[in-house]
Amino acid sequence: MAADIGHTVGAAVGGDHLHALAAAGVPPYSALAIDRQSLRMPFYSQCFLLTPFALMLQSALLLHRLPAVGQAVSTGLGLAAIAWFLWAQTS
Repeated sequence: MAADIGHTVGAAVGGDHLHALAAAGVPPYSALAIDRQSLRMPFYSQCFLLTPFALMLQSALLLHRLPAVGQAVSTGLGLAAIAWFLWAQTS
């Protein structure tokens, strides 16, 4: 075990990254091609997850600057944004 770690660290420091990955047990190629089609679903899932959070949080920050709205509304919206994001991440 210690020899494997030493070989991996030595290969990575020496610049032999392919051998370092192979020593760590990473296969030299991936079965999934990285192209526009394979990246579309992860990209859209992150966009649909973060867009409502970013809009609510930015709205809360903008409302915080308006004296007529008050701090309670902006704090509530900010907490709702955080709660929604945590719910979306865990469900």
